[in-house]
Amino acid sequence: MLSAIIIEDEKLAREVLTSLLEQFFGDKVNVLGEASNVKHGVSLIHKYQPQLVFLDIELRGINGFDLFNHFEEPRSFEVVFTTAHKDHAIKAIRRGAFDYILKPIALNDLSEMLKRLQNHFISKQQTNVLPEANPELEESSILKNKLIIPTPSGYTFENKDLILYCEGMINYTKIYLTSGKELIMAKTLKSIELILGDHFCRIHKSYLVNKNHILKYSRSNGYKITLINNMVLEVSYRNNEKVLQILKNISH
Repeated sequence: MLSAIIIEDEKLAREVLTSLLEQFFGDKVNVLGEASNVKHGVSLIHKYQPQLVFLDIELRGINGFDLFNHFEEPRSFEVVFTTAHKDHAIKAIRRGAFDYILKPIALNDLSEMLKRLQNHFISKQQTNVLPEANPELEESSILKNKLIIPTPSGYTFENKDLILYCEGMINYTKIYLTSGKELIMAKTLKSIELILGDHFCRIHKSYLVNKNHILKYSRSNGYKITLINNMVLEVSYRNNEKVLQILKNISH
């Protein structure tokens, strides 16, 4: 069962959300506390260490995004925004929100979010625990060359060799496949880098590329690489020497 707190300045909105969670998802979510402002919410998070925080964006006098300023990344909890405003969705994703649910809150939106969140935590546990529990089994597993991606209905298994590159977006990572397919995982780029292993190279704080799919390297107008699909990505100054060494090793 997921532990949660609610940060919402409107008493009725808090009561409605709590009621929905208790009545329809009581076997999945346990609401540990409620707060009407960020300060009280921060206190509850420190006290209860919840897995999930429902957060309203428009709080009296303070923007809900202020909550992120009180915690270092990566956070120990996921944030789901509950708001009547559509305008902040992109900013919410960039700040690492797990989901963005518009008011009035629909049961279907809550249900889909909770399914994905449960899959997210299952995947996170597998990543953190299974390799330590039995490294020999993991090494010989048929899933060794697969990236396990949670979906609303279960999991999809993507061949790591068919990943072109990954783009980091705070607590999310967008994965681009050779087929043109794009997937999003609720994991940091650093976490994905550890999972994918040595065949991938960090060329920039936002990009992780498959070494085998690098087509060209350029020094004109900054450092850049071109992938086999003709996608051009920037190579950061701090990563440039590492990229050059990798390309040198590939050529030999």
